Amino acid sequence: MYEVMLHDERIEGNTPDWDGMTGFSVSKDDPLERILGWVRAVHKSHGQMEELGIIGHGYVRIYAAGIKFGGYGVEFGKENIFLSNTHKWRAIRGMAKRIIVYACNAADVDPLAGGQGNGRQLCRQLATESDTPVLAAVRTQRYDRSMNPRHWDEVKFGNWEGPVFLFLPNGTVHNVTPEAGSH
Repeated sequence: MYEVMLHDERIEGNTPDWDGMTGFSVSKDDPLERILGWVRAVHKSHGQMEELGIIGHGYVRIYAAGIKFGGYGVEFGKENIFLSNTHKWRAIRGMAKRIIVYACNAADVDPLAGGQGNGRQLCRQLATESDTPVLAAVRTQRYDRSMNPRHWDEVKFGNWEGPVFLFLPNGTVHNVTPEAGSH
């Protein structure tokens, strides 16, 4: 099993780098083409990845009284991940068995935004364009930083918070909350 983790450095902590995993630190200046080029290079040397992880902040809109909804994309590299640029993920079609989006509110839908803030559509398009199932959550996700001396200060996620959805390349969406487990 081989995994790749793409870690936007605006998430505090070191890039995870466990056995069987290659971690890349993504700066706010890295264009998607460069980031996806790293993925292609790993695929060329190791074959299909079991998992391609994306660590970034999910964008939310905050309304009066602190009500907030996500689904506005993921802060990731220079261009982020938005509905308008999911087509760029065609560059890695079928190179991973699944993509896991470790971002808050990535699969949320803002019912007040009149079609904007649709994280489910974003994840559905990401799955279609990459020809890879995408796993993402609706709610804010918690993470810690590892205290393990071998992996000091690495970003470490635990159990998923809230509903978790699996988006298949054919457009089908499954609520996999009970099966999602920890990550």
